[in-house]
Amino acid sequence: INFLPNAVYEPEACIQSTLETSRRVGWPTERLNFEITETERVVDRAHMRSIIDSYRRMGFT
Repeated sequence: INFLPNAVYEPEACIQSTLETSRRVGWPTERLNFEITETERVVDRAHMRSIIDSYRRMGFT
């Protein structure tokens, strides 16, 4: 899943529709991969770190 770092306002809320869709179609959530797009400049590095930390706490690597 590619995402723009400045578009993720609250990681736990923003991922919910993706997780619900994954479960609904039977796609294992442990097979989801996240990629931060390189086309957008990260404005708030601390927020970017919090997104990564949140996804790691949710079990993503």
